[in-house]
Amino acid sequence: YTDKTKAEIEAEFRELEQVLEQRLAPLGIVGDGFQPATRFFHYVFCEPDSEDITMMVEAAREATGEDVIVCGSCLSDLSVISKYGSSQAFGFGAGRDFSKKGGAHQPNEYIECDRLVAYTKTIAAYILRCLG
Repeated sequence: YTDKTKAEIEAEFRELEQVLEQRLAPLGIVGDGFQPATRFFHYVFCEPDSEDITMMVEAAREATGEDVIVCGSCLSDLSVISKYGSSQAFGFGAGRDFSKKGGAHQPNEYIECDRLVAYTKTIAAYILRCLG
């Protein structure tokens, strides 16, 4: 996520493009500029102590015996869901740190079966809490 506007990001890309052109031109490399290849991530915020997040944290603790970390999420669809859906939306995943082997979006991405079961139990416990 970023706190920059789309215009600020585009200006930063133009500056970077000039630097790249100066360094690559002597090598005979000519670029075509930056081409958008992914969506613009909208900045969204959810109160970390909201009732729903509190219920999810409690459900995870109940289902797995572990405390989950309440934090932001990058490269997820949450920004689109929050912008065009509900401001109360939040993401919850069974994955691991992006930087660790097998982390999200790596060629060897995986999730252990016991973590998938724990994730499923957490979702079930959360739904039961929502239903009362």
